[in-house]
Amino acid sequence: MGKVVFHVVLPTETKMFCGCPVPAMDEEGYYQPGMDCPVCCGEKGAYPILNKTAVEEAIAVVLALNGKVTQYTLFDRVKSETGLYDMISQYSYPIGKEGYVEYALLKEVFLDSDEAAKEDETDLEIGNHSIHHLDIPVMRLKESEEEKGIPVLEIVSDPIEEEQNPYYIEAIETILTALGMEAWEIIETDDLIETMESQKPLSYLPDPDIPPVIISQWWIDQIAAKYPELIHIEEPEVEEDDF
Repeated sequence: MGKVVFHVVLPTETKMFCGCPVPAMDEEGYYQPGMDCPVCCGEKGAYPILNKTAVEEAIAVVLALNGKVTQYTLFDRVKSETGLYDMISQYSYPIGKEGYVEYALLKEVFLDSDEAAKEDETDLEIGNHSIHHLDIPVMRLKESEEEKGIPVLEIVSDPIEEEQNPYYIEAIETILTALGMEAWEIIETDDLIETMESQKPLSYLPDPDIPPVIISQWWIDQIAAKYPELIHIEEPEVEEDDF
């Protein structure tokens, strides 16, 4: 049993915190050298500006995965392998939480040969399918660890049985494809890796240069309206006044 982590590259023209174009990727999946501005280089006095498109793409994924959008979200500085707080991610206030996906599996039905012949083409009609529900507690907006500045949404599952992994991955990939996402990396962790990671916890500090992001319900509804077949926002119940 372990977690499955998706690192989804959000389709934006510019980087996460500046106006530099996203560098092209070669055939082997490596980013080509691109433009570096004062923000990219971390120069003093150069302040990051959050990419609005990246936020909207992340919100669309959160909603399509049946998650709740955090309407007050913050960014943190993360200590990298260099020992510096030079990576930007989310920790206490991720952009999405409490998501889930569902998939159906055909139940095992024990029938004799004559019954099996009759039931073979009617499984869907008689409801011989079980629905499996898999939770996604956290979705974080962050920079890519491979190429600084590339907008990424990290999707972290609850622990999943190994035999369920292919179905969970297929369910997520189907939704990402429908949303127009083109690139993602899948990381499968097991209990041993999680134990090792817990012994070396990451260090986070609130980013002093990026203000909190306030996401209104109006903004959420506007994004949801772009994908009516994937995203369904429940209308609040209106009580009729008694006259």
